[in-house]
Amino acid sequence: MKTILSFVLIVLSNNICYGKKKPAPSHETCFLFVPFVRGGIVALQLKNMGYDAHRITVQPWLSDGSSLEKSYQTVSAGAATELRVDVASEPPKLGWLQVTEEGRTISVSATYEYLNGNSLSTIPMLAVFRH
Repeated sequence: MKTILSFVLIVLSNNICYGKKKPAPSHETCFLFVPFVRGGIVALQLKNMGYDAHRITVQPWLSDGSSLEKSYQTVSAGAATELRVDVASEPPKLGWLQVTEEGRTISVSATYEYLNGNSLSTIPMLAVFRH
């Protein structure tokens, strides 16, 4: 009986001390100097290199500190997908994109697409990582 009682106390103390499963640390990638102009789109390429599906959040910010509507995308384990974020604005403004993931298994890259007369121009974007 003492053995069973000791086991129960150990299990209860572990649950009290550690609580529920710790959340995975979030990982943040930013793309700076994004022109918010008429016809502007940021195409995010997302690749999950982990064994579980992960959800990312994309938050566009303007240079005055105001935020625009968030976008969400779940990327299945071992899968790759693209998320297109509309950054059109009149009048033109400057801003950045913040991409946040719970964990560290999603690789993020981006290209900026905009109308240049009657053609679509594409520019690769450089990521800035925040730890």
